[in-house]
Amino acid sequence: MAYGLQIKNASNQLVLEVSDRVARFVTTGSSSYTTGNSPITVSVTGMTNDDTWTVVVNSSVAHGGIEVEKGSGSFTMKQTGYISGTATLRYIVIRN
Repeated sequence: MAYGLQIKNASNQLVLEVSDRVARFVTTGSSSYTTGNSPITVSVTGMTNDDTWTVVVNSSVAHGGIEVEKGSGSFTMKQTGYISGTATLRYIVIRN
């Protein structure tokens, strides 16, 4: 006999089972970034540079872009493009 777990809605449609991957929140935060500075490094316990980790970053400055690089135990982020002064970079880290 096989064992497992399936969750169904009121219409008996399968919505979740053991083989599904579910993302989980890991951490969030923010940091100030000044134009031209080195990237900001954020430590995340257990992080690896693979597809199971996602980092979402937004900026208080509407123009330019944001570069993110995942690493072993951390990621880096920086504002790119034309900005002058300081931007607040807000991040969320998710593991799926």
